Amino acid sequence: MDESQDWFVVHGYEDDSGTTIRFRRKFITCDLNDEKIEEGTVHLIYAYHDVDPDVPNFLFRYHGQTQRGSKAVLLIGTSFQPKPWPTDAGTIDFRHNNYQIPGSDVTTYGCTAFYLPTIRAKLHIIKTEASIQRGHENLVKNILLLACRLPIFFHLPQYHGLNFNCLDGTIPLLQYCESVFAGWSVGAEPFYYPEHVGVSIGAPEDPVLYVLQTHFHNPVQQEGIIDSSGLRLTYTRQLRRFDAGILHTGYYISNRQIIPPGEPSFVTKIHCSRRCLEWGMRSVQAIRVFGVFFHTHGLGKSVKVRSVRNGTEYQHWAFDARYSPANQFYRLLSREVLVQKGDSIRIDCEYDSTSRDRVTMGGITLTDETCRVIILYYPKQAIDSCFGWSVYNKLNNEEGDIIQVSEAIRYLSSVNWTNNNVMKSNLKKAILDSDERTICFSLYQEPMIAFDHSSPESIRNEYMSPSFNCSAESP
Repeated sequence: MDESQDWFVVHGYEDDSGTTIRFRRKFITCDLNDEKIEEGTVHLIYAYHDVDPDVPNFLFRYHGQTQRGSKAVLLIGTSFQPKPWPTDAGTIDFRHNNYQIPGSDVTTYGCTAFYLPTIRAKLHIIKTEASIQRGHENLVKNILLLACRLPIFFHLPQYHGLNFNCLDGTIPLLQYCESVFAGWSVGAEPFYYPEHVGVSIGAPEDPVLYVLQTHFHNPVQQEGIIDSSGLRLTYTRQLRRFDAGILHTGYYISNRQIIPPGEPSFVTKIHCSRRCLEWGMRSVQAIRVFGVFFHTHGLGKSVKVRSVRNGTEYQHWAFDARYSPANQFYRLLSREVLVQKGDSIRIDCEYDSTSRDRVTMGGITLTDETCRVIILYYPKQAIDSCFGWSVYNKLNNEEGDIIQVSEAIRYLSSVNWTNNNVMKSNLKKAILDSDERTICFSLYQEPMIAFDHSSPESIRNEYMSPSFNCSAESP
């Protein structure tokens, strides 16, 4: 038993729905037996019994093997439904049109298109949530709703309700659909936008074509699965003060992302460059970030996002040291972060590859990896996405010689990584020292795509988390 009891019961009650207890505790108790309560994923352990305990005699019945468990939650950063809730709130469903999942593949990216010309007045999306078909909870891994802006020669109505494989290239839509409008991944709860922001839909400048993209994982390759999962968006006509923007950023999905096997902590570093952000922030000098969403596959261990300005690294405005790929949440920041023109955005994704005996590369399947962050901000700007990758122009081979850029990926793919600490060290150094390429996309300006090539920015002032002085708390 912990000698210092730092939890304090506020009240409790029991009704037909169960037992509710409200309690409080300091974020940092200075008790060595207590975990800090901080931003990021927290795993709560619970147990219960159907029969009330005999409190006077301190008799508590054993809960058994089935009446216990754990749940990953955010104690800080969870969104809640604002009060009062708009009385005119309505919903729009984007669901697959009985999409047939092929049994021939373990991984399928299924798409369904939606043409929405009938929304004739601007609305604000104020809530997003998944609508997973019952029984398909283990099948659906990730959903993105993408906004599209197609050339005028496309006849948009013909695509409404169309199901197609996102990746086989038979339907030439996705190259015009790089703007994330809403999203969900395993573990995410419904997300409520703060009361001063909403995502615009229906305005004259807003897209009228959207594509629902879903990652289906069918490990036993079952035939005959028909899916109608999707997203439900709640809207209001009571427009909020700001239009929210959604910036999709991270590592460009390709085999250029390399994670050696057997590493308990391997970090992929990538950034959205200063010039890319300036290209997409033409109408303002700064934006305010209020939320983020992290996404990796199974090796993900932690994710960190921060901004750099003139060589100074600013507060890690989003950091989850206990990130779990099985529980991917939208996170509201404890305070909004100002990102100015001239800043770059830095992302670190940490992986634990001790379960792998061969190299893991970036890709779309669950055995591949990814490093993606959705950034929620206001006011909305032209930039929709910003992805980077390492050029590996500072990569040495095992003999210490620089490898030609054109040969880097082939060389890294052929390395025998078993107990090869030299190449693991060389790769880590190359990630830090090599140049990066960045691609930026916008639905709202011409040209729609821009590229950047940049050298690593020298960080003269690295951010140090403030320490808490427990001695000052002592009586």
